[in-house]
Amino acid sequence: MLSPGRKCTDYSTFQSLGEKLDRAEGKDKWKRDDDSPLFDSQHLRERTKRYREMMASNSMHQTIMDNPN
Repeated sequence: MLSPGRKCTDYSTFQSLGEKLDRAEGKDKWKRDDDSPLFDSQHLRERTKRYREMMASNSMHQTIMDNPN
C-alpha cells in the first residue's frame, strides 16, 4: 500500500489499493455472499453483465436509456 502522505496518481491504482484495503479489513465479505436481504444478487449480476456488454460494444446511448424491468 502507499506510504503516508503519498497519493494515487490514477484511478486504476486507487481502485487496486482500495480493494486490497477492503480485503485486509474484511470489508469485502458481502461481495462473496449472494444470500442477502439487502439486494437481489442474481438481478444485480444480470444487469452488471448487460451494462458491461453494452459498454464493450460502445452502446453508450443504450446504456443510458436502458430501462430495467
